[in-house]
Amino acid sequence: MFAVIPLVLSLVLTGAPVQHKTPAQHAQAGWDALNAGRAQEAVVAFDEALRGAPREPSVLLGAGVAAHLLGQPDAVRRYLFEALKHEPALTAASLLLGETFYRANDIAAAIDVYEKALVHAPAHRQVNDRLEAWRKEAALHDRFGQKLGDHFTVLFEGPAEAELAQKAVEILEAAYWRIGSALYTYPSDVIGVVLYTREQFSDITRSPKWAAAAYDGRIRVPVRGALQNVREFERVLTHEFTHALIRTIAPRGVPVWLNEGLAMMFDGTDVEA
Repeated sequence: MFAVIPLVLSLVLTGAPVQHKTPAQHAQAGWDALNAGRAQEAVVAFDEALRGAPREPSVLLGAGVAAHLLGQPDAVRRYLFEALKHEPALTAASLLLGETFYRANDIAAAIDVYEKALVHAPAHRQVNDRLEAWRKEAALHDRFGQKLGDHFTVLFEGPAEAELAQKAVEILEAAYWRIGSALYTYPSDVIGVVLYTREQFSDITRSPKWAAAAYDGRIRVPVRGALQNVREFERVLTHEFTHALIRTIAPRGVPVWLNEGLAMMFDGTDVEA
């Protein structure tokens, strides 16, 4: 009986053999975590998978998706560029990379990614539809002027809108500091703003006629009569900037009532009216 004690002690001290997961197992754990909505857990799993398979496109794609869910666009671009370098036909990576560029106001890069994707998937409906819309938008914006603020770039159609664009910069820069200090966060990237006619706004955003503005990575505002009602113009810009700021804090999962409630609070809307 006593003869087995040294063996038991040896096993306790040295530990049982460690079962190491393979890169494929780590990657599967990452996808399982993504499907369960646990993005941070997925990041850890894909990071482990990449240690053993740094060039595996599907693992790089998973890491990019996890980074996207956590609002880390630089990491998204890094992972997806690498994935497409090793597998140019990985359309899922192209889709997310193009959208990431678009939301960062780099429409030229977004178009380039989708054009390359079409080489491998020429009949892909989503790629074709988005590419058509982006080309139309880029052609329109090419003839716009711009006003630059410290944290905003405002596009406008012509000299007649220059005064309004300057006013937009002033309103948004003030909102940047006022709302940022209230929520203890400030967007690090320059935010794009586009001032449209009502017709252009409807054509580009596909928003209903009653929509006062839209935010999809850029703040888009129809501006007819804005100089005659500067207070309403300020309210709309502040409202949409609040949405932009909330997205930097939590890219996903914010309830609509909270998102809209904060935007209305900061834009001065009387929520009890």
